[in-house]
Amino acid sequence: MPNYTYAFQELDTVAEVEAAVVTMKSTLDTQPTLFCGVTNITPTDVADAWDVGDNLTDSEINALTSSSDGNYIVYSVYGGENTMPLTASEVITKVRQYRNEYGAMKKVDKYFEYTSTMEDQDDGNGGTIAMEVISMTEHNVTNEDMSGYV
Repeated sequence: MPNYTYAFQELDTVAEVEAAVVTMKSTLDTQPTLFCGVTNITPTDVADAWDVGDNLTDSEINALTSSSDGNYIVYSVYGGENTMPLTASEVITKVRQYRNEYGAMKKVDKYFEYTSTMEDQDDGNGGTIAMEVISMTEHNVTNEDMSGYV
């Protein structure tokens, strides 16, 4: 009986894979703090110095529009990149970039099927030994369009 992995999660059925895909898509759309951080910054009187505020929440990041005021630092949780100062419009672009890098790392547009069989193999001494052979097949996710997340 095969088993599956999706985004590093082990699953038992294709139905479970499809449910995980739906959850992942929602997570990528609504929880940017999973893959990046955004912080308000304010210029100071000292050259090239900024006062750093608190990290924005998921809902605050999602509410940013290109006309939002302010300056920000954006950092990638997994990529290690920090970028500043950015406008809200630039933040929106960076958040999308970091989301897609995270999605590509997790291969959110693919799932993997593993099957195992027992095969007799030569033991090198004129006999045989039963060996488990595991094969992996990569499949494209078909129940959601995940191409925009990688």
